Amino acid sequence: MYNREEYDNWKINADKRKIYTCVNAEELEIGDQVYVGNSLEELIHAFFTEDIKTLVDIECQAVERRFVISANRAYALAYVVKHIDPDSFRPYTDCSEMMDEVRHMNGLPFDDPSLPMAWVRHKEEGDVFLITEYDERTSCVRIGGHSYVTLDALYRDYMYLNGDPCGLHASSY
Repeated sequence: MYNREEYDNWKINADKRKIYTCVNAEELEIGDQVYVGNSLEELIHAFFTEDIKTLVDIECQAVERRFVISANRAYALAYVVKHIDPDSFRPYTDCSEMMDEVRHMNGLPFDDPSLPMAWVRHKEEGDVFLITEYDERTSCVRIGGHSYVTLDALYRDYMYLNGDPCGLHASSY
């Protein structure tokens, strides 16, 4: 994957304090931007190709591959590129991302095929609605069975019943 010169450049340019393993995985936050690999060779390759991934979960200490970047992809090594701001939120990028987050909030697995239930409250009027449909094509959700709103409008005008914005928390992306 890389030659001796690239490895020497890695040794010069890489900050070894940014390398994480199963031993120090808890020092990273969900949402951190990382390079990942299951071997030093893969990690160096990700470094040189600038293949940045977002950490979506950290597995328990019982497994070697603790750094999760998607539902089916976990790695043994991570090199942190950028730490997230833990207090920030952003609108969902698409309905799939929102459904995954709602499943997570409800304690359901990512691959659960059922429509995740989410109750939201209008920020100004205080009315409470159930999200009854997720439209992947338009990136809109149906609120209360009667009106569709974009994900940006959902983020701007509504909140979950626990008070969180209808968006993705920085620790999740």
